[in-house]
Amino acid sequence: MLLGILKETAPGETRVALLPESLKSLIAQGIAITVESGAGLAAGASDRDYVDAGAIITTNRASLLASADLLPLVNAQAQAISPASSRAVVIGFLKPLDAPHALAAAIARPTTLFSMELVPASAAPSPWMRSPRMATVAGYKAVIAAADRLPRLFPMLMTAAGTSLRPAFLLSEQA
Repeated sequence: MLLGILKETAPGETRVALLPESLKSLIAQGIAITVESGAGLAAGASDRDYVDAGAIITTNRASLLASADLLPLVNAQAQAISPASSRAVVIGFLKPLDAPHALAAAIARPTTLFSMELVPASAAPSPWMRSPRMATVAGYKAVIAAADRLPRLFPMLMTAAGTSLRPAFLLSEQA
């Protein structure tokens, strides 16, 4: 089985489907992994990191798409999955409800598609629950961005009664 890791094509996308530290257990199971050159750069992983983990690097995206059996993607774009082999299994955020027409070519092949946003959520923790985890990360990032712009420090103690931090819009009105 060949697992292909592609460089994400969505504008502003900095994530990658798998980081090098995730590959060792897959390779130990006999799964061959080929990574498109530069796939992990925006996420902090170099091509050398992937090679050190046991993957092969390629600059030929079309060849990787044609030969991969499994294509995990973060933010699938139609042009990324359309040329995939008909035997390929594509797993990722495919946006089938936002842009169903974008998946038409892959469906016509027929490529097997698993859209992560359609996997039902449950009360039990699951590694498949990526959307809530990404929302949590986005929330942390928003707080850090707000702290960077706020002209004072956040209090270190928060209680059920609240904090001494007044709403930021009141602070900006006084400025």
